[in-house]
Amino acid sequence: MRLHPKDNVGLALTKIKENCSFENVIAQENIPAGHKIALAEIQKGEAIRKYNQTIGFASQTIHAGDHVHTHNIEFHSFERLPEVGGVKNKINKPNKSANFQGYLRSNGKVGTRNYIGILSTVNCSASISQRIAGYFKSESDGESFNDNMAPFPNADGVIALTQDSGCGMSIEGDGLTLLQRVLTCYAEHPNFAGF
Repeated sequence: MRLHPKDNVGLALTKIKENCSFENVIAQENIPAGHKIALAEIQKGEAIRKYNQTIGFASQTIHAGDHVHTHNIEFHSFERLPEVGGVKNKINKPNKSANFQGYLRSNGKVGTRNYIGILSTVNCSASISQRIAGYFKSESDGESFNDNMAPFPNADGVIALTQDSGCGMSIEGDGLTLLQRVLTCYAEHPNFAGF
């Protein structure tokens, strides 16, 4: 399935066997269901597009019909400019601005939740992070009720975001870059009031 006309990869809805035709492309190898197949030649360094969005870059030349997966995709930062408002309705314009119940953050982002995140940067702090978040969970055991969130009526809750790297474990290169990117995205997520 080609998800957008500008995509250079397609999605295998079922397993595609080697030498089978798909979108006028012959599969060069077996492609597992749910994986991607190149619909055209993709040069090394060229963007791989799915949903008309860049999902990575070719780490080597990828030929039409090749399996596109972690062995031939690399990731690096780039400017993201998603298309917004592709369809415009000129007839039925709303009388007022669209709005919703959310939180405007000081950095200009808008969140729909107001959580406090306990972010664990190394495995050694994962357990205590979960205990801190657990302290604020409102759970009834039938006789007592945890009321620790009562002093914070504007917060939706506290959650722990843990991972199992660090504290003497060797992580470097792409793994470290990916971990740092995930932790940064957690820290900057608009549904968190703070960490």
